[in-house]
Amino acid sequence: MVVLPAPVECIHPNQVQTVQTIFSPTNWDVAQALRIVRGNDMASAAGHGAWKMDGKMIDAPVVLKAQAVLERAKQCGIDVEAIGRKMKGSLGTMGTPTEGVSIPAPEVL
Repeated sequence: MVVLPAPVECIHPNQVQTVQTIFSPTNWDVAQALRIVRGNDMASAAGHGAWKMDGKMIDAPVVLKAQAVLERAKQCGIDVEAIGRKMKGSLGTMGTPTEGVSIPAPEVL
């Protein structure tokens, strides 16, 4: 995920779109953030505070970062809901630039 350096200054209004495009989350970033948020909802419903996704521990700070990515995407005009609709199942199947990736349910630590 791209992290926006703070602050980014533009000296001309025409630069704003370029900066926003460069530092906006990609569709892949948004899909990953949705996976984390959806997986956390499932894990929380099962009473788990931390869980694994793709072999990595997911806990509150990771979930907060994912939520921030989704918020930034919305602020940048990205249709987060449309990306979410492309994901199928509880955690979805999303397309990478080259192929579909099956997303399993969260694993308990």
